[in-house]
Amino acid sequence: MIEGLAVCFPGLEDLRETSGCDHRLIAILVIAVCAVIACAESKDIGLYGRSKQAWLQTFLPLPCATSRFCARSP
Repeated sequence: MIEGLAVCFPGLEDLRETSGCDHRLIAILVIAVCAVIACAESKDIGLYGRSKQAWLQTFLPLPCATSRFCARSP
């Protein structure tokens, strides 16, 4: 699934300060796509990711056991 979604974003550069991020950009995009499919609004994507973390970890590499999805304030 991740590989299939990744080909939809050729050349997409990750502009985040990666030293402060727990997850790869493609994982964040997959979470966002799943949330939108589930009718979440943009403000609810983080909540969706946290509430579905156990399920998401069955197919996404989410190395950090916390519920952060690189949505922290600088």
